[in-house]
Amino acid sequence: MSLVTIAYYVLTAFLLGLVIWNFVREKVSRDRLVLYLLVMVPLILRLLRVK
Repeated sequence: MSLVTIAYYVLTAFLLGLVIWNFVREKVSRDRLVLYLLVMVPLILRLLRVK
């Protein structure tokens, strides 16, 4: 794996961590929880290398 690929996966994992952190902290709006889940799906698939 090249350095660019490694940086890409690290950045994806970081963004996923931020979204998960916001998902856990969200207590009021169920609509936002759904939106966070929609954002998480492609990030998780990318980390698992599923296209």
